[in-house]
Amino acid sequence: MVAVVHYERVSRPNRFSIERVAELLRNNLPSDIAVTVWYAGDGLRSWVGRWSDARAAVRAQGEVNHILGDAHYLGWLLDPRRTILTVHDTESLDRMRGLRRAVFRYLWYTLPLARCAKVVTISQATRDSLLRHVSVPEHRLVVIPDPVAPLAGSEGRSDEARSRPRRILHIGTKTNKNLVNHVAALAGLDVELWVVGRLDTAQRVLLDASSFKYKNFVNITEVELGRLYREADCLLFASLVEGFGMPVVEAQLIGLPVVTSNLSSLPEVAGEGALLVDPRDPEAIRAAVKQVLTDPDLRAWLVAAGRDNARRFAPATVAESYARLYRQVAATAA
Repeated sequence: MVAVVHYERVSRPNRFSIERVAELLRNNLPSDIAVTVWYAGDGLRSWVGRWSDARAAVRAQGEVNHILGDAHYLGWLLDPRRTILTVHDTESLDRMRGLRRAVFRYLWYTLPLARCAKVVTISQATRDSLLRHVSVPEHRLVVIPDPVAPLAGSEGRSDEARSRPRRILHIGTKTNKNLVNHVAALAGLDVELWVVGRLDTAQRVLLDASSFKYKNFVNITEVELGRLYREADCLLFASLVEGFGMPVVEAQLIGLPVVTSNLSSLPEVAGEGALLVDPRDPEAIRAAVKQVLTDPDLRAWLVAAGRDNARRFAPATVAESYARLYRQVAATAA
């Protein structure tokens, strides 16, 4: 039996992607892996809080310590022989400049990663991005994708033709989610845009001035999000940068056609089961969305190819990859 401690970030409303990954992983690990969970405190609010969290985390260590993401600082003081850190993206570091960026890079990436037996990235694209910022020995790097399962509430989706305006699902409102170019691309189309995530003033003004209707969904549950997947006609996820791109696979699992980006991790994750576009080109996005909405043969092909692709991310498959890593780290540290 290998005793593993999962270290997780403090929970916040409307933020559950990493938490969902962690739960899927734990629920599918083989019986020789025993997991307990340790939750961070308020460390994301200040560096003083992070130091307090890091000190407290030491007392919870197991045979293997696994920091599941977005709380890298917990690795500052953990036993480096027994610690695994999963890196989901480098998006925050990519946006920063100057002294702030240098300090953040050292405390959030360089120092924690130097104190890990293994560093997991959730895609090859994230691995490549990480290595542009931080030096990590090759033998300590492992690529293991996120596990993905259908969201509760998404069951029973039908792709039958509908006479109402087609519903385009857009998930996330941070800059990298590319809402501005999505709005430009959909201008003049008979669609309704469903935006998941809190809109800022500029985004709301942009949407209010658009030619199509939209709905905004904030602080929704996983079940409510699942229902949006079920009732939408297309997922538009032409993001500018992603560490993984879980919405693409969630859509593929239930047969929702996907238009996504040809940048970052998204071609790697989407496989053959999506139309790929240049996210910086509204006309290319528009053409792809129109194809998906008007060509039933293309939709059927995307649905079938998407379901085939999504099998790569089955929770049991991903959990077994982590189980092998846990056994390896425990044996080496013993």
